[in-house]
Amino acid sequence: MYNLTKKLIAFILCAVQLTAVVYLYPKAADVSDFSQLTQDKKVYKLNNLPTFRNRTDEDIAQKYAYYENISKTYIDGEVLSYYHRLPSLEMPYSEGSITTDTARTMQGMTDFYRWLSGSPQLLEDSMPADYLQHQAFDRNFCFDHYLSGLEKPADMADAFWEKGVECQHHVLACGYTPQGSITAYMNEGYDLETGEWTTLGPRYSLITPDISRIDFGFCGEVSIGHITQRTVRSSGNGFYGYPAPGNMPSELVDPKQCEWELIMDGGQFSLADISDVVVRVTNLTTDIGYTCTVANGRIDPKNTTTGSVGFCQPGDYAEELGMYTDNYKVEISGYKDTRTGSAAKIVYTVNFFSLSDYM
Repeated sequence: MYNLTKKLIAFILCAVQLTAVVYLYPKAADVSDFSQLTQDKKVYKLNNLPTFRNRTDEDIAQKYAYYENISKTYIDGEVLSYYHRLPSLEMPYSEGSITTDTARTMQGMTDFYRWLSGSPQLLEDSMPADYLQHQAFDRNFCFDHYLSGLEKPADMADAFWEKGVECQHHVLACGYTPQGSITAYMNEGYDLETGEWTTLGPRYSLITPDISRIDFGFCGEVSIGHITQRTVRSSGNGFYGYPAPGNMPSELVDPKQCEWELIMDGGQFSLADISDVVVRVTNLTTDIGYTCTVANGRIDPKNTTTGSVGFCQPGDYAEELGMYTDNYKVEISGYKDTRTGSAAKIVYTVNFFSLSDYM
């Protein structure tokens, strides 16, 4: 059920795409009530926010189980349950079509990660889409965003191939089940073994607050998604991120690939320069920690905006399990409180537990 070992190649779409933006509300105000936070010498303890402070391990496990089983016909790992019409990757070729339940289970797992990271739920139901099926079909023959005619099998009609060539999507993955691909999209950003920064685009495409609808496709080995609606809104917490403050399922965070990140929104905190940020991560069991800065290469250089800080994840996970088993304290300095102009130190803990204890 929790297999994060397959290689994922997923990218955020670089080309400009036409996505509906719906203004259902005026620009969201900063509704975070930081007066409820414990403050000591300008220290802001994010675990004390109402969104995170009352979550128990059991609450999270129950929420995960609810979204994991949200559809009636989809069974993770049972390929025949994914499709309304089966695809064929050989003559006679067919892109197939997924069931509405398959699209909804991908939406459900997306909503779980949005809830877990502190972002609001999607507003519109995800639907299967023929254009996504065709794009997923083509990318079984060449796994990349951008295709040409060179990858097309010789016995395939040009017109059929052309239906899927266009790059009209935001997330793309290969080697996962439909539901498993959502977890894979969340576990990117930094390769602990090579020391290389990778993309966070797929994660943003799932949990950014203003995204309100994502449609999905799945064919053969390829999962695909396209943001089709946005609504102007914020997290309501002042931030969102992954892994988020509080209790966190160990099975859902890949220690080898998952960059840790906190994204500020709502205007509570400001940052003049990412080079000013210092992140300290401490294992609360061993009391051993490390410091992340731009200078030492442990802060994601792609974070050029003033609203986020991504940093390399801890490497002291339980290798025999492939999971984190300890709790970690994260301390971030370099930001200012926009309300007071004072320097702000942001502190939170990530407390890992195993879903298997409750499921």
